[in-house]
Amino acid sequence: MKPRCICVGNMTIDDLVFHDGTSKMGVLGGDGVYAAIGASFWAAEVLLSAVAGPDYPVSRLPRSFGIDISMVITKERPSLRNWGLYERDGSRQFVFRSPRDQWNDYTPGPDDLPPQLLRGAFVHVAPVPWELQINLVKHARLSGARFISIDPAYQFLDDISESDLGRLVEQADAFLPSRQEVRAIYPGLNPDEALHRLVDTYPNLRVVVIKLGEDGALGFDRARNQKFAVPAYRVRAVDPTGAGDSFCGGFIAGYALTGDPNMAVSYGAISASLVVETEGTLGLSGMSRQMAQERLEKLAPT
Repeated sequence: MKPRCICVGNMTIDDLVFHDGTSKMGVLGGDGVYAAIGASFWAAEVLLSAVAGPDYPVSRLPRSFGIDISMVITKERPSLRNWGLYERDGSRQFVFRSPRDQWNDYTPGPDDLPPQLLRGAFVHVAPVPWELQINLVKHARLSGARFISIDPAYQFLDDISESDLGRLVEQADAFLPSRQEVRAIYPGLNPDEALHRLVDTYPNLRVVVIKLGEDGALGFDRARNQKFAVPAYRVRAVDPTGAGDSFCGGFIAGYALTGDPNMAVSYGAISASLVVETEGTLGLSGMSRQMAQERLEKLAPT
């Protein structure tokens, strides 16, 4: 029986501006969608929990990727829309073009996730409004989720104390921030120092992974008391949007299939490599599980 992976997050339409002045408008995206696609490259049952407007072609997700959209909610207002602004150093920020209150309204809440589906599932909660993310993680834990990973929303981290961060991570099993996000949590610490601080501060976490973009990822497996590093899979990058989210989706699927954090990070690296080679979510429909498996064998030969 395939393990069940549930990716919870947002569906957005993004207008992207890159550091070289080029732009791409109206790109279909969303952290929840990219995470679900990243998971779908592997042999797992993938469900997406998200909220869309009538302008998002939700029905193409099951046709293109085999993603179960039975938990997706469609509302009357247009989908969330953002400016995505990328800097030369790889950092980015997303600025709302939709009214800011729509972020909460167009994010699924605990009542939208049936406990019977969460029970025994591997759940990833993508960056969503802070209190909603905390409540979603608590709900997944109380519903009997087998393993929960979280990726924090960078918009909040500059002003978050360690105790507030603890409110988010205390119910989770894996914490998957990016380099940009750990800079906000621990200004002045390098990724290796930040990894050790997170491991020491939050002993409930079974896995901590810091995503480093083209430099790969740095992780810690508490069960083995072991730090590890996984390189990025080198490709010609077309658009970095969704790379971190698809990494998280690949990670949760990889962990569901192997139970090995190091291997799960390799799955995540391959999912990210497939995503950056094309533009937008639906451009990925030509990417296959066979391609993912072939790349995995090169990155992490058995």
